[in-house]
Amino acid sequence: MTGVLIDFSGDKPVFGSAKVEAFQAIVQNAMVNIGTRQGTDPLYTDRGTNLQLDAAAGRLIDLNSAAHSSNFAALDTLAFSRATADNDPSGLSQVNLAPAQFSGGSLSLEAKFQSVDGQSVGKTIIV
Repeated sequence: MTGVLIDFSGDKPVFGSAKVEAFQAIVQNAMVNIGTRQGTDPLYTDRGTNLQLDAAAGRLIDLNSAAHSSNFAALDTLAFSRATADNDPSGLSQVNLAPAQFSGGSLSLEAKFQSVDGQSVGKTIIV
């Protein structure tokens, strides 16, 4: 799998010109999936999670509800990744999301991604 590098370090993602491949591309696609509202991609109707919807609907009222929604987002992301990975050995075997910081309308997640062949990477995501 190949993609264009997205810089997630600022307030909003910025597309660059560098290439990402293999596990890094899969992780980047998973991060995009986490932040995509389910059902909004006309090409991949299974892409996305309900994390944004839960936040917009006021369902993230405390750390426990944020963790609950994050767990479902991790499962949805893993299922979507596996469905689109074509048995890639760099494909995801685990996606773990946990609230790193929660305050009112702001949620940061600690995300950990592990591949079938044992590669692992972690990242903080602001939702």
